[in-house]
Amino acid sequence: MAEYTHALGLRALVARYLPRPGSHRGYAPAVIVETVVLLLQELQALKDWQEESIHGALSKVAAVYGLKLGKVAQPLRVALTGTAVSPSIDKTARLLGRERTLERLMSALQYLERERDNPLTDKGS
Repeated sequence: MAEYTHALGLRALVARYLPRPGSHRGYAPAVIVETVVLLLQELQALKDWQEESIHGALSKVAAVYGLKLGKVAQPLRVALTGTAVSPSIDKTARLLGRERTLERLMSALQYLERERDNPLTDKGS
């Protein structure tokens, strides 16, 4: 299978949440990557792939980092759909299925790690 990329959606996510050099906006790159790593681990550990358990995993990660649920759900939403808009993310993940959800989240994590290590430059966008 070709490498999963929702490049425009992921790029928008990175631009919104990861600060550019000299910027004080957004979260530090390490925080976003750590949050997605923990979310991936929590989702991988789920035995029951239902909306309630997926929501519980999101809530647990949000609590660990002291974030509102949306700050954890939005990166997952972009990773799964390539857009910032979708039905409820727990429903979206359930319908997409465990394997595809984890695969897409892992691809997004790899993208975020590359962006963390090689920050975006302003390319006129």
